[in-house]
Amino acid sequence: MKRVFSLLLAFALLLSYCSIVYTESSEPEKKNSGDFEYILIEDGTARITKYRGKASELVIPEKLDGITVTSIGDCAFISYLFSPLTSVTIPNNVTDIGDYAFSNCRNLIDVILPDSVTRIGNWAFSGCDSLSKIIIPDSVTSIGANPFEDCKNLKIMRISPDHPTLAVIDGVLFYKPDKLLVCCPMGLAKEVYSIPQGVKSIGIDAFYNNMNLISLTIPDSVTSIHANPFRYCGNLSSIIISPDHPTLTVIDGALISKLDSRLVWYPMKSSEKIYSVPEGTLTIENSAFESCKNLTDVNIPDSVTSIGDNAFVGCTNLISISLPNSITSIGNHVFSSCSNLTSITIPNDVTSIGDMSFCYCFRLASVKIPDSVTSIGISAFQYCESLISVTIPNNVTDIGHSAFSNCTNLASVVIPDSVMKIGFGAFTGCNYLTLTVPRNSYAAQYCNENGLNYTYPDSLDWLTN
Repeated sequence: MKRVFSLLLAFALLLSYCSIVYTESSEPEKKNSGDFEYILIEDGTARITKYRGKASELVIPEKLDGITVTSIGDCAFISYLFSPLTSVTIPNNVTDIGDYAFSNCRNLIDVILPDSVTRIGNWAFSGCDSLSKIIIPDSVTSIGANPFEDCKNLKIMRISPDHPTLAVIDGVLFYKPDKLLVCCPMGLAKEVYSIPQGVKSIGIDAFYNNMNLISLTIPDSVTSIHANPFRYCGNLSSIIISPDHPTLTVIDGALISKLDSRLVWYPMKSSEKIYSVPEGTLTIENSAFESCKNLTDVNIPDSVTSIGDNAFVGCTNLISISLPNSITSIGNHVFSSCSNLTSITIPNDVTSIGDMSFCYCFRLASVKIPDSVTSIGISAFQYCESLISVTIPNNVTDIGHSAFSNCTNLASVVIPDSVMKIGFGAFTGCNYLTLTVPRNSYAAQYCNENGLNYTYPDSLDWLTN
């Protein structure tokens, strides 16, 4: 069940990212050639933006409509449900492989990267479960955030010993110019690992889902650590750091960046039910407490001003959390899938409720939205089945797509005159809902166009009684 929940959330995040790529991009008009969709880029060559075919063994053509293919765009071959693709050969003209380009192609076994490729984007092959071997050519000079995330069967990663920018040591990929640890594919993870002395930075999601990893030693040379690089490392219980480490420390099991007072990581495996964030912490980093399923209560001090994306996502036993008034920013997906969270008060200085912030919080019965909030994000309260009523404050101008969809017990929502945008499906599946809207308002027009039940706050029903 835990794995299914994680996959559903990952799917939602991917869909959200790629829908933005497809709908909000300022790229030129898309053209079609057989099973491929492409655009012309500045140098007159083609970038593949989508593949619609069903081939299992695919050789990407060198040209589309006589135009040379030099780039594979973001999400171009991404699979949301099932992809029959088992092998792909990329032509020698291609220099760039975009973000999530082949993500979730779970049957993909073989990928042939030509010597022309200079860039591999963020999470380019993430979720390619069957990929067992990758050979990275010397031409690659740029590599994004963990391009092989969740490639659980990746056992061989080959790079020439004289590669100008990359190195593989004990199965771990490094980017030499920045002394950056890029990734440790889960199929190559060890139980106990010491990052080599001299490494300066640990990349985003570098150790993602490495369930074998139990203990990690970080050397004093590391001066930069990105958003939680240990997501879903469910058995990692010990991070060892010297007491004189210049930039990092461990307090009550949590990894803290001393330079900017960020709480970076808290162990998923911790048996503690109640945790207090250390005084002086300014930021709770993206995914810091992700899937810490034993936590029931978290105390946050007044020093904290921002909570990053996914910070508490999947904390399924979290019942209550007190957010201090010092917080001005709450990221996307922060409390998503906190299925036992019953109530929350959003601090008075928060101006926006991020995308999917509380979706799948099935027991969330009470939420107080302060007057400071001006926007409610996409799917912010989706599937909050215990919500009965919500009052939206007078400063809100934007309610995102699916913001309250499938809140099956939601009976009453008051929408102020300030709202000028309500996204598609904002109240889909709210079968018992009656909206209260101002007369002659945008919200009233929206209700009429979408067949939603509504009433006015200044009802004249008393005249007929």
